[in-house]
Amino acid sequence: MFGPFFRINNNNNDNNNYDNNVNDDDNDDDRYIYIPKLVNLVVNSKARRFGLGSLLVSQCIKEANRVCNNANQIILQVEADNPSSYRFYKRLGFDDLYVDISTRYQTKGVFLETVRASKIMMRKLI
Repeated sequence: MFGPFFRINNNNNDNNNYDNNVNDDDNDDDRYIYIPKLVNLVVNSKARRFGLGSLLVSQCIKEANRVCNNANQIILQVEADNPSSYRFYKRLGFDDLYVDISTRYQTKGVFLETVRASKIMMRKLI
C-alpha cells in the first residue's frame, strides 16, 4: 500500500530537499510537492515469482495517482541488506535517490534491539 507522503520543495527538485517529516499541521501551499510513498509491501514467500508483487506495485501506483491528483512520481525505501527486493524494484523501473543511514528495531528473544540499517531511497517517475 502507499502510505505517508514525502514533501519536496517545489522550487528545487534536488535530492536534498526531501522531507520525511510531513504532518497534518503543515500548511498546504504551492511551495511543496507531496509525493506518495510505497510502504509495507510483502508477498508471502510461497506466492512469489507469480507476478503478484508487480501487480501490487502497479495497483498502488494507480491508487496513488487517483488519490494524489495524478502524482508524477512514487518513492520507497528498501533496506540495503535486502538485495532481492532491491533488484525487484530496479526491474520495475525504480531508480536510486540516496542512501539513508538510520536505525531499525529487530527482535532478540522478547527484547527489541536497535540496529544500524542502511536504507536505499528509490523513486519511479509515473
